[in-house]
Amino acid sequence: MAPADVLDGVRELVDEIRLEVLMGDGSRLIVLVDPLGAGEPAAADGPGAIRSTREPADPTAEREHRTLVVRNDSRRAVRVSSHFPFDRVNPRLSFDRGAAAGFRLDLPAGSSERWAPGETREVVLVRIAGDRTSS
Repeated sequence: MAPADVLDGVRELVDEIRLEVLMGDGSRLIVLVDPLGAGEPAAADGPGAIRSTREPADPTAEREHRTLVVRNDSRRAVRVSSHFPFDRVNPRLSFDRGAAAGFRLDLPAGSSERWAPGETREVVLVRIAGDRTSS
């Protein structure tokens, strides 16, 4: 599609499109900057060009990590999402909750971990970022 293929004024309204896509190795945020060529396109890239980094930076690299052994004492499967405070997860999971305070699963955003009934597994936790003062 060429910039001239859209109605007048549309190019100026759409300066960026953000897509969260699920890839084979996890979810990725793809940002299309100036997808319809409203501004000056970058040399040789053109409108809607996708630029990729080969190795994305690890946002948790500088944070404290710890490993815990977690057991599901329930007769049902238990799931925990990536950004839930781990010390507050389902009480049917047995582990050192004091050691988990202020931590979350070290998983990409939107991911989760699942424990089958009676399953024990080792998980890596990462320190939660941001202001941790209580209200």
